[in-house]
Amino acid sequence: MRTSDNIDEICKALVGFHSEVGRIAKDGTNPHLKNRYATIDAIMEEIRPALAKHGLFVMQLPTNLDDGSIRLVTRLYHQSGQLMESDPIIVKPQKNDAQGIGSAVTYARRYSLTSFLSLSTGDDDDGHAASAPTTPTPQGNGQGAPRATQGNRQRLASELQIKKIMATVNQVGITDEALKKYMMREYGKRSKKELTTNEASALIKMLEGYQGGGGDQQTAKG
Repeated sequence: MRTSDNIDEICKALVGFHSEVGRIAKDGTNPHLKNRYATIDAIMEEIRPALAKHGLFVMQLPTNLDDGSIRLVTRLYHQSGQLMESDPIIVKPQKNDAQGIGSAVTYARRYSLTSFLSLSTGDDDDGHAASAPTTPTPQGNGQGAPRATQGNRQRLASELQIKKIMATVNQVGITDEALKKYMMREYGKRSKKELTTNEASALIKMLEGYQGGGGDQQTAKG
């Protein structure tokens, strides 16, 4: 993080800002995981009055990198002239077109803003936590669900794939319960270690699409 030489005034303003901003309502729905999240529009609508009241304003500056990725930093200015700048976040658009780039920028803005200002969006997963599906009872010889082996040509997900899933899930802020529901619905499994290599690859592709910002194009109306 980069700051001006003095940050006493901006820190005082941030204390006042956080005393007024509560948990931000989630107004968007991820079409894949069916979990809810706060869109960038909802976040800005919620925080803008408190920012202005305490002499603060935010600028978010995206730039295009040579490899097609988007680099974005969030700057917080105070009326005294003091500032704070976030560490950059870099995202790769899923598609190299206007919509793909726009989605990537939207995701980067939302992720950078919430982490930089320590904003809370809660853990609501659209009210389905109380009715999470249970793991089906294995059928057959009572030995439990069959493990993927060379014999049935279903190799289990590699350690690298599992780490990739965990890292991407953490980056996009998806709850563990929402991920389990998605895996149960799509693959009949609630543990990442039970996924096959093909299932893990499909899950990673879906998560990277959400990371690219595609979920921001869907709102609660969907």
